Amino acid sequence: MGKSDRIERKGGGKVSAAPAMTPVVTQAVDDQETSVGGVDRLHARAWTAAGTRTAEETWAAGELFPVQCFTARSLHDYEAAFRTLHDSYVKAGLCDPTASGMRVLPFHLWRETQVFSGRADQKRVATLSLVLDEHHRLPMEEVFEDVVQREREANELTAELSSFAVAPDYSKPRTEHLVAMTAAAVQFARRQGVDDLLATVHPKHVRIYRRIMGFRQIGEVAPHGGVMGRPAVPIAAPVNDIRAVHPRFLPWYFGDRIRKEQVRRSYLSERGYRYFRPFARGIGNRRYRRPR
Repeated sequence: MGKSDRIERKGGGKVSAAPAMTPVVTQAVDDQETSVGGVDRLHARAWTAAGTRTAEETWAAGELFPVQCFTARSLHDYEAAFRTLHDSYVKAGLCDPTASGMRVLPFHLWRETQVFSGRADQKRVATLSLVLDEHHRLPMEEVFEDVVQREREANELTAELSSFAVAPDYSKPRTEHLVAMTAAAVQFARRQGVDDLLATVHPKHVRIYRRIMGFRQIGEVAPHGGVMGRPAVPIAAPVNDIRAVHPRFLPWYFGDRIRKEQVRRSYLSERGYRYFRPFARGIGNRRYRRPR
């Protein structure tokens, strides 16, 4: 079975895209460089801790990672996500305010896009989107077309992380928010057969994504129209390589910190599509149309 057949069986064009990550991540992870052997040793200790559920591990799950990430299930989830994205980007100077108070990009309405909702204290406080390359179109192709095509040809199924944001009135973006959201997206992607994860970030943020998930830079810096011309760089990470993940975060990316129910695939309903369509920038272009 060829690659195109596999993608077609999974089933469900380009946009003015937004870089995947929010503009500021203030807390850095441990800067220690770890060899492959070191990863294996730390990995074993991490799994031991995850299995025994010590008091220290319970604190880490409850206090260090207060945000729980779920696939968006309702119009309320989607609207809260788009409002969080709008408020975060406006505050950071990455987009102009909109009359609707939402930041909706065409790819958010695609069937191959999974929007995630981060919740804490019974409030929706964060968001992230994952676009599966099921129809050979990813948002970042607007800026990095050649890079995406190269990754697409080298892997079974690629996907793009995009639109990460934390509500400004909840907290500044921190490493634990990034981990909680991206870990759910990674485990979701793995269940969909994705083996290559892409994103665009500000050049100064490449380092933190390398530390957490093993992202590597795969292209040159370029101005990104989706965020007011700010510089962006394409990055990629393997979804299934356990050695790429920082040992501290293995229980999230490969363990049971993310429950199966949190990453159940969901789709924006036709009612939701009709509701949000008028707010999506560039939706009039036929290449942005939602596949049926």
